[in-house]
Amino acid sequence: ETRAAVKWAAQSLEHAGCVVNQFCPDGLEEARRLWDIFFCHCATMLLAPMMKGRELTLPILAEYAKSGHGPAPATANDMLNAWIERDVAKIKILRQMEEYPVLVCAVCAVPAFRHGERNWTVNGQSVTYLDAMSYTQWWNLLGFPAAVVQAGQSPEGLPIGVQVVGRPWQEEIVLAVAEAIEKECGRAKMPVMKV
Repeated sequence: ETRAAVKWAAQSLEHAGCVVNQFCPDGLEEARRLWDIFFCHCATMLLAPMMKGRELTLPILAEYAKSGHGPAPATANDMLNAWIERDVAKIKILRQMEEYPVLVCAVCAVPAFRHGERNWTVNGQSVTYLDAMSYTQWWNLLGFPAAVVQAGQSPEGLPIGVQVVGRPWQEEIVLAVAEAIEKECGRAKMPVMKV
């Protein structure tokens, strides 16, 4: 369903006169690993004294704590290396985006989900919340601007969004592409995505 929504958004951009090519940046797995360091391991280190067992009242905090890289706190050297690796990953993806300056991709591996849902089956594989949301984590870590627009709906009527990602400081381009998707998808009856 999500793949179909991304394809529908791409087709809507072609209809609007944009040149659309299929492309997947190299280095996203590394960005996800680094996201885990900054947003799970470090966040757990910072929040652990305040949580003291209360993370169970907020499922997302429990997931971040579970995803942490173990009980050992990150050292200053660990953090410096992670920052350098982040900058290297950013440069690598920016170079690729010279040819593909705007990316249209999934927001999440699943359609909008109900409050408290944290586990789904996608293509026969169990997917947890943090894994399902990895599509936004890459750009969050790298500091690239992104906008989300609805480009479909599941058979249950749940919205499926796509995100438009651009290079740093090019928010106006991201917003213009997002607007084009929204206009084009709105002109035709938005399809119910079926796999």
